[in-house]
Amino acid sequence: MKSTINIPTPLDLDQHESLLKFENRDLGYTCYIALTGNEFDSAIGGCRLYHYNSDVEAANDAVKLSRGMAKKASVHRLPHNGGKAVLYIHHENISKPAVFSAFAKHVNTLSGKYVTSIDVGTTSGDMDIIKKNTNYVIGSTDQPETAEHTALGVYLAIKASCEHYLSKSLKNVRIGIQGAGSIGSLLINKLKQHTSDIVFTDTCLEKRNSILSTYPDLTFVEPHEIYSQKVDIFIPCALGGVINSKTLPALNTKIICGAANNQLASKTMDAFLAEKGIVYVPDYLASGGGLIYASCMYRNIETSEATRHVESIYNRCLQLMRDASLNGNTLLTHLELHHA
Repeated sequence: MKSTINIPTPLDLDQHESLLKFENRDLGYTCYIALTGNEFDSAIGGCRLYHYNSDVEAANDAVKLSRGMAKKASVHRLPHNGGKAVLYIHHENISKPAVFSAFAKHVNTLSGKYVTSIDVGTTSGDMDIIKKNTNYVIGSTDQPETAEHTALGVYLAIKASCEHYLSKSLKNVRIGIQGAGSIGSLLINKLKQHTSDIVFTDTCLEKRNSILSTYPDLTFVEPHEIYSQKVDIFIPCALGGVINSKTLPALNTKIICGAANNQLASKTMDAFLAEKGIVYVPDYLASGGGLIYASCMYRNIETSEATRHVESIYNRCLQLMRDASLNGNTLLTHLELHHA
């Protein structure tokens, strides 16, 4: 299946990728669903609701995110292709129930080739609306643990990174977190059990105040200041592309390990980070817990078994880190060569 008609020029699609476009001008949105891979019947990936600047930007984001999900499924040995949906909202005054109901019908046209879930800009309540119109959805309010499992996986990847690269426990490191949303706040809760030496940022005043009211001993900095904080681990939990030519010179960390998708603006950033002595733990390795949970729910596997699978991220990270170090590769290069 190749691109449908009238799609703006995105990243070049290879023979194992598809990009579909659905538009509803009356409701004020354009939807892109990207699929990567042809080995399995189904792809699982979130639905992102975002105010893009253009159709091209939205289409590119869908393709990049789909590729990331394919890598995530591969490295965590899940029987799925990569998939992602983005809803490009044309104006502020949309009816979310109407948009998500219409989106569910788009998902239905793929007959299970794409299974949707929560992503940036969407919630379990939105999945409830979608669930009324399609069975191909995970992450509704009766399956509330996707974010918990994502955060658990990132937490274990951070723990493994400290052990392997710093020879430290979490109680002896300084941590910087970018984004205090659903995943970022859960990570703060987990990391706070070990250390109070945490600096964080978020563009939302409400989220900032919520964290500080719970943990008044944490340090808040303005969003542009988070990159230059002297920390052992920088944890991106917001949008992608945050490691780029503008932020790279300011970075003052030893490890980057977070939940945000596509943290590197380009793969070349990995080499530049290595030159600075910074280890990058690829997002699709660290943040696989949510997809593992979603996959287990889709296959009717018990939550306890899903949690055990997520917990294996710790040992998987340690083994991959050791292998990469032995081969003289960065962790990203090692994964690109052997696992994705």
